[in-house]
Amino acid sequence: RSLSNSLTNLGIRDQYAEAVSQLGFDFEVLVEK
Repeated sequence: RSLSNSLTNLGIRDQYAEAVSQLGFDFEVLVEK
């Protein structure tokens, strides 16, 4: 959760989620861990 909050505060959450998706991972699953 803190990763998601930090990315949101930096204004790069969407870009990070897209990059993670391109690598074959689910961003929502990653931020839950």
